[in-house]
Amino acid sequence: MKAHDMKFKNIFDGIWVCASLLHVPSNELNDTLKKCSDALKSKEIIYASFKYGSFDGQRNGRFFLDLDEKSIKKYLIDTNLSIVDTKITEDVRANRNTKWLNLILRKIN
Repeated sequence: MKAHDMKFKNIFDGIWVCASLLHVPSNELNDTLKKCSDALKSKEIIYASFKYGSFDGQRNGRFFLDLDEKSIKKYLIDTNLSIVDTKITEDVRANRNTKWLNLILRKIN
């Protein structure tokens, strides 16, 4: 199931979307994060990661949305999620120069 298609309400203790939401088009990311928030129990968390940067488009035939600490904030509007922590990490795979934005988001209530 795509995260955007979720219809769960207040049932999950946490959601892990490691390098998954980076394939959601920018015009759908806010709604997708709202669905993730709706699925969480009160005050629970989401771990999410995105390639670090400002790219929004196709790479090798796949869609990517790269974000940084500032740009993620516009996608959190009206989601009932707040940023608990961010961390920038290096890709551990050989021959990759990719940096990653790692996020811990908490449902506010």
